[in-house]
Parts: sequence; structure tokens; C-alpha cells
Amino acid sequence: MRPLRSLALVLGLLLATLPAAFAQGANMLAGEGSPYLRQHAKDLVHWVPWSDEAFARAKRENKPVYLSIGYSTCLWCHVMRRESFTDPAIAKLVNDNFIAILVDRERRPDIDETYALATQLISGIGGWPTNAFLTPDRKPFYAMIYVPRDIFQQTLEVAHNEWTNFRAETEASADQMAVIIHQFLTRREAAVELTPQKLAEASAAVISRFDPTHGGVTGGAKFMRPALLLFLLRQAQAHKTDAALATVETTLRGILNGGVHDHVGGGLHRYAEDAAWQVPHFEKMLYDQALVAQAMLQSYAQTGKGRYLNGAHGTLDFVLKHLTDTSGGFFSALDAASGEEEGTYYLWTLDELRKVLGAEDAEFAGKIFGITEEGNFKGSNILYLKDAPENLAQAFKLDPATVKARIAKILNKLAAVRKDRVLPATDRKIITSWNAAMAVTFAEAADLLDNDRYRRAAVENGTFLWATMRSDNGGFRRSHFDGALTGEGTLLDNAYAALAFIALYDLTGGPEWLERATQTAAYIANAFRDNEAGDYFMTRSDIAFGRTKLRNDGDMPSGNAVMLDVLARLANRTLEPEYQLQAEALLAAISGLALGDPVAHAYTLLAGDQLLRGEQGTRQYAAKGRVRARAIDVGGGKVRIDVTMQPGWHINSNKPLEDDFIATEVKVPGTAATEITYPAPIERSFGFHDKPLSVYEGSIRIDAKVGPNIPERVEMVVQACNDELCLVPETMSLRLHRIVAQK
Repeated sequence: MRPLRSLALVLGLLLATLPAAFAQGANMLAGEGSPYLRQHAKDLVHWVPWSDEAFARAKRENKPVYLSIGYSTCLWCHVMRRESFTDPAIAKLVNDNFIAILVDRERRPDIDETYALATQLISGIGGWPTNAFLTPDRKPFYAMIYVPRDIFQQTLEVAHNEWTNFRAETEASADQMAVIIHQFLTRREAAVELTPQKLAEASAAVISRFDPTHGGVTGGAKFMRPALLLFLLRQAQAHKTDAALATVETTLRGILNGGVHDHVGGGLHRYAEDAAWQVPHFEKMLYDQALVAQAMLQSYAQTGKGRYLNGAHGTLDFVLKHLTDTSGGFFSALDAASGEEEGTYYLWTLDELRKVLGAEDAEFAGKIFGITEEGNFKGSNILYLKDAPENLAQAFKLDPATVKARIAKILNKLAAVRKDRVLPATDRKIITSWNAAMAVTFAEAADLLDNDRYRRAAVENGTFLWATMRSDNGGFRRSHFDGALTGEGTLLDNAYAALAFIALYDLTGGPEWLERATQTAAYIANAFRDNEAGDYFMTRSDIAFGRTKLRNDGDMPSGNAVMLDVLARLANRTLEPEYQLQAEALLAAISGLALGDPVAHAYTLLAGDQLLRGEQGTRQYAAKGRVRARAIDVGGGKVRIDVTMQPGWHINSNKPLEDDFIATEVKVPGTAATEITYPAPIERSFGFHDKPLSVYEGSIRIDAKVGPNIPERVEMVVQACNDELCLVPETMSLRLHRIVAQK
């Protein structure tokens, strides 16, 4: 292991002081389908994109590979470019001694996952840009994240020396590292039963990692970690875990009050650099908008608190305004910087506020948003709410509605001024999995809020994904940029596309969406499934030294976790038994990993619990999707149950005319004197019975008067039949949908 040791000796002390945030002879990136690679097209470093030919050239020229991985809105990637990649001396060192490969991590997450893990194992630090030194057979012998120019120069010199003078030891070290990485990315654990007790223990373990004051996972920068929030919301709803809901609420309160939330324009910054969510890293990523908005919507559904509804509206409206293409696709991100200055688009001085708002409102805004003369970020101010508006109203001895109206007026004035500032650059790359996650959230928002704008956004994006992002082989491509498709889609791309189509089926009832989901699931099983183990590979093919699997959540849930969600939902919506079998095999393959480290596998636990104990949405399915029902609180102490049966199927009426057939019956738990009105039945004769039966078919409505104490759920007993047979009776537990006025 001499190369790692010598590099650590030379660079270790210097690296330890750095923050953790961080054709031959020509640059060949100008035509690449990636905004990040194009940003480097004029670098003095002779970059080439990742390809087999690049590594073949490294072998021919007997050179190691210098691999740098970043993305277009990465602040420290931009810094390293300015400091090092446009520097003549640095460029000469790289060009003379290495084959330089540049990778967009968002376009090639498979490469990123492999070498990000190598970087963490070798240097103990993760982040971007990732910089790795590889043998020509793609095995890493050294790696680090951003370093200043002088340290980078030393690193290049030492790496060249190791390769030139200690080749055998360097290659042996790289061989060992490749084995470690491959073993880690393909490791297996024995299956563990996902009991309610095990889930409760996992929930407690997750909660213990959260900051009890401000929310978010403690330790270093605070990222959104939406997979954890969604898991805890599932625990709160399905298992009545009060601590789980309290943890989510604390976190969302911190996010929505903090500077990580753009109070003027809506949307969420990528992470906060402090415990109180006040100082953000200013880039805005599509996946954060999608998944945190989903957590806000579910929190609103569980609590009825308007702040979560408002937060979701602000986030979704930001996406519609700034990240939506005319094609229906969603762009990837807004940059952290305007020009070369981080955050300037979002910052305010007290003098600016006085000019915009006037002295009185500026003073009020200063107290509300923590604005001072000295500022909280490079002499300017990041807006953050010092407390919830209702609490601030008490402090000001004002009516809460008055305070909220005054805040809204102030923010509208600031938004008008901000229109004249330079908007941070938009990464116009369209990524399949990020888009599909956003489509899921828009579909859930449209369903929950009965919002036509969100419905259109969801349907248009699903249509775009199906029409534009698919390959001839039936799978999805990774990304779309500047009119061209690039890269094969990963497991996550395909799994999230299937999940989006299921969400659109739930929203619209259109059978074409369910058919698209099942077609995508079939492709995934053929292209990615490890038939021996039961789980799924990340990619269709090997990119380095063995096919890898990704089972832990990152910025987004893992592909295996999302696939478990897909299979659980398909098993509930189709008569195909294979989905249940595949889901059970997948859960067996990854349950041990998930329960061993629930913080890293929260979405697996959510999907596994859903597989075993059912979904918690307001729309439910019976008879393997042949019957779908929804209970709606229509106000005035009344509940409406809408039931739809697929053609050729029916359910028995409330009085089926035969004692052996189970009547459709609505029950309201905890309410004895409920008046229920069933629709008029239809009498039909069927081949399996010699007398006419009283049934419901098509779409029906059942009305219930429940009085002032509206329950959380109602139950409905149904027995579904077709012309030949009757299925086992089922009891559907329907969580009430509460109508929200459109915004």
C-alpha cells in the first residue's frame, strides 16, 4: 500500500486543514451533451470524456488516468476550474503525465458512486469535485476532493512519481482498493423480518440522529434527507408514532423558517452550512424540490397545518416558473452563483431594504427576518424567519392575519426588485429519475389539492418521459440536453419512471399509465435484476471492475428501494402474481442491510412496510386493482365514498339477495349512529349462480352522514366478482381526503 501511504504523508497535513464542503493534445468536451462538460471546453487541460478509448489510450501511452467528477451547479467545481484547470503550469503537468477524463456525475451516477466511494475510503472525505488517479484498467490508487492550486500541483507531482518509480506497489494498491469497493457495493446480508417492532426500533434509531432543536440530521452540513422524512411520516401514519411526526415537523419548521428556504421566490437550496438552516449552499436542485415538497404535502395531509401547504405551493410553483421546459420536462438545477459570486441573487443589505420598503417596513422586516447592518453572510443578509408568523404576531402584539399580510406585502416588493437581478444559471439538462420524482410529487399534489396546474404538469411530464426519454430497447435514457439523449438510464431512472406512471394512473385512472408502468417493470427485470440474489444492479453493464449495486439512499432514494415501492404498488393494482414474488425476493435481499443501518436505507423500510401492510394514501385498491375507492370529506359532517370497478367486474350490493354473498358495507369506526345511503343496485344473472344477484358496477357513490366528529378513516367491505367467479372479501381502510381550495 506504499502509494497511498506516501501521498498521505506528503499531503495529509495540508488536506486536513481543508473544509469538507468541497483528441490527444486537445480538449474534447465542446460537443458533449452535458452543460458541466461544456463549461470545461476551454480549459487548458486536455480533457476527454469517459470512454473505452480513453483507457485504451492510457495503456498505449503507459500513463495513469486523472479522473475529475463534478456537476454544473457545483460551486467548488467552478473554483477548481478557475484555480487549476485554466492554469498553464497545472495544465502542463496534467497533459504531459496523465490522460485527463472529466465526468458529469449527474449524467453518469454509476461512475460517480464508484469513485466517490473510493475517495471516501482513501481520503476519509467525500464531496465534489471528486479527483481520482487510476490505473489504465480503471482502478484507483489515490483520490481526494477539492484542493487549492498549490496542493493540487503537489498531488500531481507525487502521483506521477508513484506511477513512474513505484509501479508494482501502485498497481497492487489499486488492485486491493478495487476489491474493497466491489465487495462493498455488492455485499449481502441475511434477510430479517420487517416486523412492526423492528420498524419501531429503526424509527427510534433514525430519530436519535436528528437535531431535537432545529431538526435535520446532526453532524456537519445539514442536507434535506427527504427519504428519512418520508419514512418517518409513514411511521407516524401507519403505526401512530408520535415521535416520528414530531421529528418531521421540527425539521420542516427549521427548513421553512431558515435561509435554506427562499422566502422571496420559493424553492429550496441544496443544504445548510449551519445547524439552524440559516446559511445555505445556494444551488437549487430539482430532486430536493420534488422530495421535500412531497414530505410537506404528506405532513399537511396528516396535520392540516397550513404552513406545510404553503411551503409545498411555494416549492412547486418555483419549479413551474424556473425549472419547467416547454416540452414538459423539468430542468435539473439553478446554480449557486450569479456570475462568480455565490448567493448574490438572494442577499439583501439593510440599506437596500430601506430603499425598497421604506423605513417603517424595513425595520419591521429586519425584526421578522433577522436583518442587521453587519449581515449574516459576507456583509449581506440571508432572509430567515426568526419564528413562526403566529408567534411573531404575539411578540408584536398584532393579529396573526395582519402580520402574515404585512410579510406577504414585503416579500412581493422584494420579489419585484429581484426580477432585475441576474438569475443564477439554469442547468437545462433533463434527467429521467429527477423528472419522474417531480412528476410523482405533482401527481400527489394534484390529487390531494385538486389542483389543475399541478395535474397538467404531472401528465405533461409523464407524457414527455414516455415519448422522448425511452430507448428502442424499451428502457429509459439517463438525460436529455440540447435536443439530444445521452447515456443509458440507471436502475433508479427506470424505477422512478415506473413509479411516476403508477402515480399518474392513480391520478387519472387512465389504463395507459398502468400499462406503461408494467412495461417498464418488465424491462427492469430483464436488464437489471440479479436473479440469484433477488435485488437489482445499478446499471446494465460493468463500468469499472464488476457490476455494482446501490442499496443505500443518497440525494434520492436508492434504485432498489424505489423498485421495491414499484413492485409493492403493482402487486396491489394488477392480477400478475410475479410482482408480489419479485417484491418479496427483493425485500429478503435488502432487509438485513436496511435494518442494520436504517438511516442509510430509510426508503427501503418505507417500501417494505408498504408491501407487508398496505398503502396509506386516500385512494385504495381491492381485488388486485379491479376495484378502486376513495373517501372524501365533503364538509357539513358528510363523507362521500367514490367506488370504480373495472369493466367486467362488479361488487355485491348492500343487499345482494343471497346470504352466501358478502354485502358491500361502509363502517365508520367510533360512530354508532351513522346514516349511510347506498346507490340503487342492478340485478344481474351470472354463469356461476342460478339466480339473479344484486350488484354494483361501473362507478358508484355512497354517502355517509357522520356528524361533527369527522373520523380519520372509514372502512368498506367489498367482494369483487366477474362473470365466472367471486374473489375473497376484503376490508378497505380508506383515509379521508379533505378537499382543499385551489390556489
